[in-house]
Amino acid sequence: MANPVLTNPQANFTTLTTTIPSCHTDSIGGVIYMVLITDLTANAIPSDDQIKAGQNGYGDAVQNENIAVSLGGTQTFTQLTGLSSRTDYALYFVHEDAIGNTSEILFIAFNTLSYVADIEETFPDNEGGISSTAHSLWTWDDEHVDHIGWDAETIIGSTFEIGDDSAPHVPDDPGGINPT
Repeated sequence: MANPVLTNPQANFTTLTTTIPSCHTDSIGGVIYMVLITDLTANAIPSDDQIKAGQNGYGDAVQNENIAVSLGGTQTFTQLTGLSSRTDYALYFVHEDAIGNTSEILFIAFNTLSYVADIEETFPDNEGGISSTAHSLWTWDDEHVDHIGWDAETIIGSTFEIGDDSAPHVPDDPGGINPT
């Protein structure tokens, strides 16, 4: 039997302090092990045995989870919490099947969001009558303002350069959060 193959590592629905890890396996059975690494230097990269033990490359215990694989396909882990905002992380995965064959290590680097604001905007009716209100979720750092989305009628996931005239109006201090 061939070694399991892991593909498509993801850090899904990443926020200021959370993410939901997932990856895809071509095999049925066994266990997929996952660790969250906060030190991205080469020495901190874990071996497959360290991933299985829930450790980083130094042998220190780190946030981890193991899930049993009953069906092949995408495997989704429990939401990781307690992350720091505006921080780089890496997720490492390894799959050991029921007879001990081990996949290659799979990883993905990601970063948590910086600042987030939920801004309530009022829009006039096109005919000057009744206005409507929508909530908008924004994130930003020193270089970009990211518009996560208004509502179902608006494009979701727009990114604007700071000072870009095409960007919708964003107050200097959206939602009372100062990005500096």
